[in-house]
Amino acid sequence: MLMTLSLQLPKSPSVGWTPPGVIEEGSSVNLTCSSKANPVAKYTWTKVTIGHSPGHSVQGQQLSFHPIQSSDSGQYLCTAKNDLGTKSSPISIDMLKFVQPYGPKHTFVIPSPPGEIMEGGSVTLSCSSDANPAADYTWFRDNQPLPWEPRRPYTLDPVSSKDRGTYRCHAENQYGYLGSNSVFIDVQCEWKTIVTKNLRLNSNNTNLYLLTPLTDSCNGSIQFVIGLNNVMPLLLPLVLEPQL
Repeated sequence: MLMTLSLQLPKSPSVGWTPPGVIEEGSSVNLTCSSKANPVAKYTWTKVTIGHSPGHSVQGQQLSFHPIQSSDSGQYLCTAKNDLGTKSSPISIDMLKFVQPYGPKHTFVIPSPPGEIMEGGSVTLSCSSDANPAADYTWFRDNQPLPWEPRRPYTLDPVSSKDRGTYRCHAENQYGYLGSNSVFIDVQCEWKTIVTKNLRLNSNNTNLYLLTPLTDSCNGSIQFVIGLNNVMPLLLPLVLEPQL
């Protein structure tokens, strides 16, 4: 049986790096190179410096940095070679961002919406911090930690009177931690009319006094609106006198 071998000179190598994404100075990085060729190509990495002769060459399909430093930035050339020819492709790690890791800075809480919140409404507290790598957050109300996912905003929906208090967040990564400012959430209660007939306080030929009971939605306290005929009503507290 006659077998036909298809010979192929190397195609322009495909180059890249792992792990993908932003490179942190001090991390481990591999430059990778691959090319279709028959016979299989051999690979050489060379650092190219403009205005100078090529630097030291390294054999292999990968060029590894453990760890990578800012001095390693520049252009590298991967050459694929077999008996039929040679092809090269460059890759520049000048385009890769070297980020020095650091602990949290400028940590603060942002309430949305700001200001007073009516009971039954909603408010979202966002913790913002400049950190690399990204910080995890711990939330506190009145200095007590709250169970919440470490990178999500803290949402109160619906807001109740028990949510009134002072909130702050704590940002932390492996390089440090920093607490935020404190934000006071002031929950406003809604006065609701108790469904009942107005109470006649006093009446004569000219004046009629009516009491309209109201209840505080937060704690259930009661006040009365007192009206004299069509005059502007007044809000009076309920006074309970002991029965003898």
